[in-house]
Amino acid sequence: MFAPEDIVEATAWLDAMLRPNTVPVAAVTLGDWAGEWHGVYVKPLHPPNTVRWYLYALRKLDGLYDTLLADVRTSQLQAVVGSLAQTVDPATLKGVVAVWRRCLEAAVDDEIIDRNPAKRLRVPKAARSASQEPRHITPAEIATLWPAIRGHRFEAAYALMLGCGLRIGEILGLRWEHV
Repeated sequence: MFAPEDIVEATAWLDAMLRPNTVPVAAVTLGDWAGEWHGVYVKPLHPPNTVRWYLYALRKLDGLYDTLLADVRTSQLQAVVGSLAQTVDPATLKGVVAVWRRCLEAAVDDEIIDRNPAKRLRVPKAARSASQEPRHITPAEIATLWPAIRGHRFEAAYALMLGCGLRIGEILGLRWEHV
């Protein structure tokens, strides 16, 4: 059997193993983590243009750099997205947010934070401009263009466009046996 001093020693060892870690974890700010992530995960693994793009995206968070990483909230990041939406193209903003998500997901993977606050950020959609709206030819434009194209070798293609609603690529792909 075990001697009483062995049981006491084993109990003390078990208590020490089960006691929560009381060593304080170093406070990591968002700026510290962004710099470390960029230096470890981005710089050695990507071409220079990608490295510059990631640095550009991370610098958009410079107002939050002094915030502890564990204290960064989705609402804070969403406020930055809202302010950037006023000055940055929506496609660029989408790429910036994607970089933030990667950076903070790496912090989750490294067990620095428990959750990724950038995971559910909403990026405003781009408004359709008038140039993107489909435009149809008006009867006045038809009347103006018809005399100019009469007798031209593409007169039949113009008639197909008007009569059938085909696009120019569809018309040019046709063969005579299909008409």
